[in-house]
Amino acid sequence: MTQGNEHQMDQLMGLIKALTHQVQGLTAKVDGDGAAKKPSAAQRPGRRRGAAVHEAEAESTAINLRSKKHPFEARVKVALEAKFLDTVGLARTLAEAPELVASSLKELQASGKVANVGSEDLPMWFWRPGTDIDHQGLIELIKRLISHIPLSASVILRATGATRRQVDAALVDIRRAEEIWDVGEGGRSKTYFIMPKYARNAKLDAKPVLRRKREG
Repeated sequence: MTQGNEHQMDQLMGLIKALTHQVQGLTAKVDGDGAAKKPSAAQRPGRRRGAAVHEAEAESTAINLRSKKHPFEARVKVALEAKFLDTVGLARTLAEAPELVASSLKELQASGKVANVGSEDLPMWFWRPGTDIDHQGLIELIKRLISHIPLSASVILRATGATRRQVDAALVDIRRAEEIWDVGEGGRSKTYFIMPKYARNAKLDAKPVLRRKREG
């Protein structure tokens, strides 16, 4: 190896050693802090507000629904974001007394945090996302609602807590992409419903008419 090549090799090895020290220093700093701190969803460049909401919802699934160590309202939120539940079903899911859950639901409904998408006699509870939800999230939420029960746009508006503009835009995209039925009674007001893919026609054939045998 010539003297010039040896000099270039020495420079290259020096550069590699310097980079190695920098990486080791960065690793030691992260280990010393316990963990590298991730920027919050609001601090990350290019992230929409709705993405932050979805991230927060994903983290909320770590809540133990039956543990009283977690706030009652947070447990209700996670349970009702997963599926529709009646009062007794929610009480069973949370391992709480039905009377306590019923009174708490009345308070949450009065404050606009939950909506009844069933009836007064047979309520089915649903967590209202409000206006913070992003467009795609609202689409999935409305599809979930109108796959459960036929609803008009005005009821969807009250159930979700989103704005009229948000709901109208989501419904337009749903109607373009899904086989959606208007099961209303006609007129300008529409009642939307998505027929489940597993739905089958359960109609029975007409009962056959039995002919009496001729006597004699």
